Amino acid sequence: MKIALLHSTNPSRKAAVNKDLNGGLGTADEYGRSLGGRLLTFLKRKYVCLPVVSIAHIQAILKRQGHAVEYFEDRLPCEPFDVALLLGSLVDLQNENRIAAETKRRFPNSRVGVFGPFPARFPGQYPATDFVIGGEAEAFFLECGAERMLCEDGLIRNDATLDLNDLPAPDYSGFPIERYSYAPMLPRRPYLPLLASKGCPYSCRFYCSYGEYQGPRIRQRRAELVYADLRYVARAYGARSVQFRDPLFGMDRSWVLDFCQLLIERPLDVEWGMETRADLLTPELLERMHAAGLRSVNLGVETGDARIAKANRRKLVDDDHQTMILEHAKRIGVRINAFFMLGLEGDTPESMRATADFALAADPTAARFSVSTPYPGTGFYEQLARENRLNGAPLEQHNQFTLVHKHPNLTPLQVERALVRAYLRFYLRPAYIAKTAFGVWRSNSRLFADNRRRAPDATAVPATIGPAGGVRTASAADIATGSSGLFRKMEEYFGRLSGQLRQVEMTLMQADARQLDQFVRHLEQRSAIEPAKNRATPGTFKNGAASRPVRVGLPMLDRNGEDAEQSLRTMRTEVAQLTRQVRLFAEHHADAAQTAHSVS
Repeated sequence: MKIALLHSTNPSRKAAVNKDLNGGLGTADEYGRSLGGRLLTFLKRKYVCLPVVSIAHIQAILKRQGHAVEYFEDRLPCEPFDVALLLGSLVDLQNENRIAAETKRRFPNSRVGVFGPFPARFPGQYPATDFVIGGEAEAFFLECGAERMLCEDGLIRNDATLDLNDLPAPDYSGFPIERYSYAPMLPRRPYLPLLASKGCPYSCRFYCSYGEYQGPRIRQRRAELVYADLRYVARAYGARSVQFRDPLFGMDRSWVLDFCQLLIERPLDVEWGMETRADLLTPELLERMHAAGLRSVNLGVETGDARIAKANRRKLVDDDHQTMILEHAKRIGVRINAFFMLGLEGDTPESMRATADFALAADPTAARFSVSTPYPGTGFYEQLARENRLNGAPLEQHNQFTLVHKHPNLTPLQVERALVRAYLRFYLRPAYIAKTAFGVWRSNSRLFADNRRRAPDATAVPATIGPAGGVRTASAADIATGSSGLFRKMEEYFGRLSGQLRQVEMTLMQADARQLDQFVRHLEQRSAIEPAKNRATPGTFKNGAASRPVRVGLPMLDRNGEDAEQSLRTMRTEVAQLTRQVRLFAEHHADAAQTAHSVS
């Protein structure tokens, strides 16, 4: 049988759509129409692009059964197939129906179907298809085979439960792997996702799609099979980073230790990340996983307010333990991406601001702010429907970034502005920008040093002009000495700069709500920032051929509106200057790294 697997997102939609997230319902990151919101959406589209691991598993299953399978992403087949099977989601529902109808129009004799957690639960939402696969599609193909797609219409019932140990390794043939990325948490590319478990036993099932759609029981793939999957994608596709798409990685600690032992005994040049709860981690476990290649952890923090958490049936992790895990992760080099939620039941403008303050105080590597969303099929959705609090928003707007129900304390505009403001406060901190830039530079420096160590000392690199005017050949040792001095100077420079940047950051954190509103309006209304007046403290770093001052101002935010706006404008300009300076350093160092790479 010839089968086409289709995965398409609406090209005219500006949102950053990723259908592998949110339990397969998908997310569509849309941060509003303001300048700040559009900027955030653009960055998310550019740096977070994820393939769908379930499609890769289905492709492997069908090929193993002898079918001819081809994968199409954001494009349609040019010739007819026996079956065209489309991935369905909540956040791209209309586009998926359009794709199904267009495929049927082009190839009227082909069968067009849809699969995924959302269409399996709500098959009536896909009138343009011939059939909808119920239950888990992987289990359907393993237990029932593909032939039923040729003869059954409507919902094809499937009660089989997927045993993850029966899955073959994911087949990413035909996937545009060069497109995929998960920055800044796993910056090494190529990037691919894997699956080690399904299910979540916590009470968050009331509002969370993972627990509702995957069930409360943890289904775990054997450690040796997961290791084999990791080794396979590294060898077959050159993967250098992998994110495990488990909703709760590491519930079984003995499994985690077995998996880490395999990676330590037979190491792979692959960094990996996971999503879990802080109360499932200890410093010792983090260190063990770090030794096995762990470099990224997604943590669901959500709120620091125990009263709001209780009202939303959320179990908070002890603050002291959570802080300890965050700090220990930073020390050993594990990036933390903390998830926070706005617009929860009981939230007010003040409590949403407190959540942003909580994120700033925790200071993880990255922060993801989203809006409390009732997903169809969850208890939260049913409760709001009974209370007549759903506002009639289209299903596609249930995307984690739009308030789709009537909130007693908040309007959609208030939530949208709080969301954008939280992102700007977190990511536009001068100290955060400097720290992130230096972290990237330092990571590249270590890669450069590794290349130098692999290069023989006697190996020649491009010639340079010697002290007496003659031509001499620089050795790898010369490069090592020069780069080491450059690295020390950079460390000293950023060390001096960090104190000044921290003061700028603290003034922003201490600004009152009115001044922050002015800042947001300022970003919305201005596409260019006026040059700052000379109110800066100069700092200079020289790297030989390039020398350029960085001006770091320490503006004070007082109660005068014009002064506050001018201060924030000055801070924004100085951040841009700092960014340009860091880019100059990065370009200079990239040239040196390229030279050293040619040595090895």
